[in-house]
Amino acid sequence: MNNWKETTLREITDKVIDNRGKTPPIIDSGYEILEVNAISQDKREPDYSKVTKFVDEGIYKSWFRNGHIKEADILIPTVGTIGNVSFSMQNRGSIAQNLIALRINDKNYPLFVYYKMKSPSFKKQILNLDIGGVQPSVKVPHLLAQEILLPELEEQKQIASVLSSLDDKIELLRAENETLEKIAQGIFREWFVDFTIDGKKLKLENGVPEGWRVGKLGDEFEIIMGQSPSGESYNEKGDGMIFFQGRAEFQERFPKVRLYTTEPKRMAEKFDVLVSVRAPVGDINVAFDKCCIGRGVGAVRSDQRSYALYKTKSLKEAFDKFEAEGTVFGSINKDGFLNIKVIIPPIEIVKNFEEAASPIDQKIFNNYSQIQNLSRLRDTLLPKLMSGEIKV
Repeated sequence: MNNWKETTLREITDKVIDNRGKTPPIIDSGYEILEVNAISQDKREPDYSKVTKFVDEGIYKSWFRNGHIKEADILIPTVGTIGNVSFSMQNRGSIAQNLIALRINDKNYPLFVYYKMKSPSFKKQILNLDIGGVQPSVKVPHLLAQEILLPELEEQKQIASVLSSLDDKIELLRAENETLEKIAQGIFREWFVDFTIDGKKLKLENGVPEGWRVGKLGDEFEIIMGQSPSGESYNEKGDGMIFFQGRAEFQERFPKVRLYTTEPKRMAEKFDVLVSVRAPVGDINVAFDKCCIGRGVGAVRSDQRSYALYKTKSLKEAFDKFEAEGTVFGSINKDGFLNIKVIIPPIEIVKNFEEAASPIDQKIFNNYSQIQNLSRLRDTLLPKLMSGEIKV
């Protein structure tokens, strides 16, 4: 590390994009506004699927005094999930409250600076800046004053290339999984929503195909409601069984492991469909292994696993009803879950769908396993490369 030099974020930043202070007039569609929830420690790029706020062209061009997000900007929350960071790969979107962007000068490599800020040691620095309050928050001058140790530009590029190649592969696998899921979900919609199989529209009677019947979700699947183990048994060290409490662990298709328990009570089996049963009701994940589920989670179990997954995903309106009927927080109990009204097809059609969709879902799981392995490798290399412990 003889050629590494200590500096500050302020000294290597050409511009701070900071449009905080007042909220622009919001419309239902138009130019995107990124918020804190789009910045995740698990993804390199901001998640534009989380965008829910937009502005019109006039506001886009006139309101944002410090400009818009550009390629190679580093995006940082100042409230909430401080310590998270994203890297913009395109000129896209604007930022307003609780989010800033740093535009790094040409003497340094922005992607390296992003990985440096993503490292555990730098995240700890940011968390230590928390000024307290209802939510964690950090003042921008305090953030910019943070010391950062950097090698020469060429070495920055070499280190960033190693880490970026892993993230590139991870993002390709994620994109492939999104495409595969859309294919399987499209088949399900065609067969079980539009009632068209092999290009032929099924004959309906009172909205139900001939040979099908109206029934309850419990007629098709086993429903397991979670039960939380004692709080004393929770740990983050990996002792015991993976434990999912509720919606907080859900992400993409498979949940993120945060806790373990040495006293598991209610289990979900591998590939059971996990459903949040409390605030909000109806968010869905899939168990990637046997796990303990807490009272915020229910599991849908079937030998026809792909059918169970996409059938459960199709029940959004039914779950929304329970969310709306909650007194303070939406919730659904086991009776409500079992008694959701559904149209039940003949088992032969279910098996045919399973034969078509199961290989797709297995590929999604295989890709997920690769993503986990690549992520672990990246996260192992990151602090070692950023400290100079290992060289490229």
